[in-house]
Amino acid sequence: MINGDINGNFVDAENAASVVGRVNFEPGSSGNIVRFEPGSSFSGKINVKGTNNRIEFGPHSRIRGSLRISGDKRRLSFGDYTTAEEIYLVALRADVIIGKWCMFSRKIEIRSSDAHSVVERATGLAINEKEPVYIGDHVWVCAGAHINKGSRIPSDSIVAAMSFVNRAFEEEGVILAGIPAKVVKRGITWNRKARKSFTQDQLDYRRYNATGEIIVPVPDRENV
Repeated sequence: MINGDINGNFVDAENAASVVGRVNFEPGSSGNIVRFEPGSSFSGKINVKGTNNRIEFGPHSRIRGSLRISGDKRRLSFGDYTTAEEIYLVALRADVIIGKWCMFSRKIEIRSSDAHSVVERATGLAINEKEPVYIGDHVWVCAGAHINKGSRIPSDSIVAAMSFVNRAFEEEGVILAGIPAKVVKRGITWNRKARKSFTQDQLDYRRYNATGEIIVPVPDRENV
């Protein structure tokens, strides 16, 4: 991984805990920034095409996978303490914003575009426009889930294994499951530790790192 200026693009990995892999800026790309905040780690490939795009890894995030951003002035970001074991993410001409404390399992795919056009023959117009993807804070995405353009996943929620999310949801604390995904359970939260019970203090005011250790006491739910 190269740190510094690369043909008018910039990689800031000076304070990262660990960065293994490569960043590729396609010919003609300029003004792009890939920034790893203190304590963050990444393993995999990053491909950037276009101008003035930003990829951001929040403090203590840990991401493994393949990331691609294409367009102009687009943003792809992972919030603080978010982890991903194996993710394929394509921010194609629309943003992908992921909040803090999220947990992504393996074989996760996230796209803000179909990458190809569905065209209405009579008018010649494409009818499958790109749309941004927003994932709130403290969201658990289980193995094999696919999150498509226009998706919005509220904070404190779970996306079940192998589910396909393709629209915006507003209610927090839900389980989304199925193809396409729908709300199958309400009033839930989740925790990285596997145990039979939790205190309300543990559920409401703390989040855990990947090894199950309490790392930060959080004073209110707006910041978890």
